[in-house]
Parts: sequence; structure tokens; C-alpha cells
Amino acid sequence: MFQLLTGLLYLHQSWVMHRDLKPANIMVTSQGQVKIGDLGLARIFRQPLQPLSTGDKVVVTVWYRAPELILGTRHYTPAIDLWAVGCIFAELISLRPIFKGEEAKQDGKKSVPFQTHQMAKIAEILGLPRASEWSLLTAMPEYTQLNEVALQYPSVVKPMGLEKWFSETVEDNNYGDNAPEDTALDLLKSLLTYDPMRRITAEEALAHPYFASFHVNGEDLGSPRNCFHGIDMRYPARRVSSES
Repeated sequence: MFQLLTGLLYLHQSWVMHRDLKPANIMVTSQGQVKIGDLGLARIFRQPLQPLSTGDKVVVTVWYRAPELILGTRHYTPAIDLWAVGCIFAELISLRPIFKGEEAKQDGKKSVPFQTHQMAKIAEILGLPRASEWSLLTAMPEYTQLNEVALQYPSVVKPMGLEKWFSETVEDNNYGDNAPEDTALDLLKSLLTYDPMRRITAEEALAHPYFASFHVNGEDLGSPRNCFHGIDMRYPARRVSSES
């Protein structure tokens, strides 16, 4: 996570949004060095020649898509990348996608459908977004669709909550002495914040107490060069795809 956020900070400081962060686009060398790949949807966000939404109507794979994108905003920020990082972090903890919705496909007219099921998957854990916690929520183009989400999926009215998801995930995976600490939950909450203006930035995330071991007396010790260092647990083998 530290290496991933360090790479993302470099992109954002260079005025580049990735716009498609997901596990499949993150590579790890045999020496434990993390690399961010597939910049096909990446765009410069400082004084772009045209609005970011003009060329690409749909960005970010749906399971990692930020709520402001689902709700149809045409003006978004690098915060969409941090939501995706939050989803990736949750997946590292649970070994499965946290918001695994079914994507509604575009029709023949290329119109972008509202991702009702994906929004429901998010709301089943976080609850539906509220204007009291997201000042620009009611200005989102697809804001009224939230009523449809509640009608189709009553479970969103009584969400699980990220705290319960976290505790059950840790228990189900039998982490033992390697269980993620409470600081991991706090970082996850900061990444999976509905309001993009309140969502933690890459720079802020790197300074989070979860990464306290990388900081001594306020000085940054730098990213560990081997992300496998000190890990004595084995992750399950994943299928290797030969597709390019």
C-alpha cells in the first residue's frame, strides 16, 4: 500500500489522474517492487484542453468506481483514484472485491446507464450517501436515482457498516497475530469517504498512522523496497492470465 500510494502521489504531483486503478493494473516484481501499469485512461488534469468527461464517458472499472462517477458528475478530481485505492486496500484485507456489483452495459445508442447494482453494493456496507455529509450530493446529475436504489435493494436502508465488515473479514480470514490493526480501519474509512472533497489525498494517506513504522521523528524513511519483507503469511495462489 505504501508503494502504491507513493506511485500515485508521483502521478498526482505530475498532474496526472490514472482513472483505472485496480489490482489487475498493479504489478509486483519478484523483488517486491510495486509498479502502477496501464495508463491508457490516464489524463492530465491541470488545464486540460477539453473537459475530462468529453472523450471518455466511462472511466474506472465498475467495482473500483468512485460514487461521484456513478452519480454522473462531469467534473471530478484525483479523489477518484483514492477511492479505487480504498477498494484495493479492502481487497488485500479480505482477498475479494469489497463492492462486487453487476455492471449495466451501454445500449446501442452509447448512452451511459446508471449503475444501480454497483451503487447498492456500496450502500449495503456504507449506507446511502447523505447531503449532510456530502455538500454537493444533491447537485449530482443522477442524485434522484438513489431513491431507486433504496426501492430495489431494501438492504441499503440498514447497512452493515465498515466497522462490522472489517471485524468480520479479519475473523473469517483467521489472521491471528497478523490481524490488521485499528489504524488500517481508520485509513480505509478515510479512503472510502463519499464526499470527494473530504476523502484523504495520497499525500495525507502516506502520513497516516497506519504507516507509522515508515516515519521516525517526523522524517520520512522512504518506501520499503520489498513489499514482501517481514511477511510470514502466504496469500492463496491466483490464476495467471496469458491475455495481453
